[in-house]
Amino acid sequence: MLPHPSARARSPLLATWCIGFVISAIACGTWWGEIVEFHNDIRGYLFSGFLTLGSFLLTTKTFVITRLQEGLFQKREYDEWYRIAVQQHGVEKVGARNQPLRNLTEFLVWSVVSCLGTAVCQLLLSAVKHPFATTVAFGASAGALSLVLRAWWHLRALMLDYLDYANREKVEG
Repeated sequence: MLPHPSARARSPLLATWCIGFVISAIACGTWWGEIVEFHNDIRGYLFSGFLTLGSFLLTTKTFVITRLQEGLFQKREYDEWYRIAVQQHGVEKVGARNQPLRNLTEFLVWSVVSCLGTAVCQLLLSAVKHPFATTVAFGASAGALSLVLRAWWHLRALMLDYLDYANREKVEG
């Protein structure tokens, strides 16, 4: 097993958030007239949902990152996998030894910030009864969700590596 491909490049945080925002803005533009009424109906749910999601991500970030660090990245076998990957592909393509963990940490931190910022955005923009304000509120929601989904994708990849290692250790040990 070689270090995960997410180690190759810095995570495109802003691009991920912008894609979600733009898709939401296009959808809001399509239903421009009805969007304010719809936002009035669900803004409380969006506020509490993003506040809860941000809090949940904040509390689990430390546990997940610490567990991956201890369970995978501090193992002798990972050092060997990393050495082989650097020999085969070069350090500029593989990245730093703990780059996948750094990418995941960065995505989780910005996902928390985005979720909590979106909750505040729902609260503040709910007072403005204009379709543009509603579009910004929905765009912030979509951007935050796209960051969370991308962070979960990184987490999934690292957890699969961790589980592969744990299974191999159990079979060999």
